Amino acid sequence: MALWLGTMKIAEKSGLISIIAKSLRPITVRLFPDVPEDHPAMGSIVLNMAANVLGLGNAATPLGLKAMEELQQINPNKNTATNAMCTFLAINTSRYN
Repeated sequence: MALWLGTMKIAEKSGLISIIAKSLRPITVRLFPDVPEDHPAMGSIVLNMAANVLGLGNAATPLGLKAMEELQQINPNKNTATNAMCTFLAINTSRYN
């Protein structure tokens, strides 16, 4: 897991996450309309979904946790999950690979 967290930090600092998130923006904006387009959560969400599609469960776990932390930052009611959080959870628990 430490390997994937380190890889994510490198991708984040190099701007790779932003590039990937921007390329998939037409899809993510429709799935997560409550999340601002340039929010860091979008990058984590996209990378988590990509890792799951590629069958990299160990890589997807820290990315999913990071995405939920970032979604929690924009949550106005900290005791309740937002629609974006519920959508992300449903996508993660479904089998789409």
